[in-house]
Amino acid sequence: MAALSGLLVLTACTASELSYSEDPSDYRNEVRMLQQRLDDDPSDAAALRDLGAIYMQTRRPNRAYDTLKRSYAHVPNDPKTLFYLGMASESVGRENAALELFSQYDAVPESSRYRSLMEGRYEWIVRQQARTEIRGLMTREATIADREVSPRILAVLPFNYRGVSDQYEPLGRGLAEMMIADLANVRELRVVERVRLQAILREVEFGQSDYVDRRSAPRVGRLLGAGRLAGGSFRVTQERDIRMDMVVLELNADSTPSVPAKTGALADLFSMQKDLVLALLDAINVSLTDAERAAISPVPTESLDAFLAFSRGLLEEDRDNFSAAAQHYREATTIDPGFSIAAERATQAEALSTAGGTAQNALSAAAEPMQSASALIQQRLNNMGRGYLGAEDLAEGIERTPAEEADGAGSTLLPLPPDPPVRPDP
Repeated sequence: MAALSGLLVLTACTASELSYSEDPSDYRNEVRMLQQRLDDDPSDAAALRDLGAIYMQTRRPNRAYDTLKRSYAHVPNDPKTLFYLGMASESVGRENAALELFSQYDAVPESSRYRSLMEGRYEWIVRQQARTEIRGLMTREATIADREVSPRILAVLPFNYRGVSDQYEPLGRGLAEMMIADLANVRELRVVERVRLQAILREVEFGQSDYVDRRSAPRVGRLLGAGRLAGGSFRVTQERDIRMDMVVLELNADSTPSVPAKTGALADLFSMQKDLVLALLDAINVSLTDAERAAISPVPTESLDAFLAFSRGLLEEDRDNFSAAAQHYREATTIDPGFSIAAERATQAEALSTAGGTAQNALSAAAEPMQSASALIQQRLNNMGRGYLGAEDLAEGIERTPAEEADGAGSTLLPLPPDPPVRPDP
């Protein structure tokens, strides 16, 4: 009754709105036609795909998985098949298989709606797996106390802000992100992925400034497998000058590399950030090839306002506020259209906003419009044997609604719920 009442409200609002449904009975005619096509041609990949998609939308993942595997065997590069088979794989506990399917999003044409859905689901699963990994390691910390950590693996933590004006605080994440991107060009190092880094920032309960503290660094290093941790702090003065201090800890060494502080005008932030990267590499005795130095040199943007917007996007993304993050990234690209990293992050955040979260959220985003709301109500009434829906029916409301059995074999009418019990007066 509630679902049908909702459709009545939808119809009353506007006849042009489209309706989506998880009720198997609403797909009966479509399923019948698809099954007829498969009777005629069991290798009809499109029919198998669409039938599997219906099974997923109506919460029958095992049927969906079996049906979509058959479609995939015939056409392994169809975007809709890849998305729905990925969703079905995830729902039946085959998360790694789902990840492999979703990872093919970059081969899907940009014009396809399934590219963004696949990218969002891929990024969401990667984040969840990283958090699960860190939680698992934390439960086994006693057994990994002697875990070998490599000095080649470096983790760059967000910079801690020590200024007064809150508007500059997000720069701590932006600076770390740019350093991670630069250091990824150095073959002698392996930089911890930002996703895994954020997972530990969520799970380990101590202040950000303690991540590169000698007392806590061994724990963080073991959890990340990193032999080196780099972090620091920055301060912006009222005169718009900036000072950046960096600390590097080596877990397998007694000494602490010394990285000179960088100070200057905030307007020179980007060149100072490059100087800080080079100073860090020099402090840990890593030599650069000419190609590596050239790869580090370019700045992603010369606009401080664009970089601030980008940094705010990173902050919101770390809070799982993907829609807000996308807005900040888009703001950055509006200020500086050449800020390509911000554009890439905007696309990713928009995909996460659409297809992240629960599987049902992603399926809801993928659902295609069935028909107009009024036609859907009429179909349901026909299924109930009610007939045409007139104006008097809208006024009276609907008292009953069909219930579909789990296997989709048919529907029965549910009785009205009993009246609530009468409680005696106190």
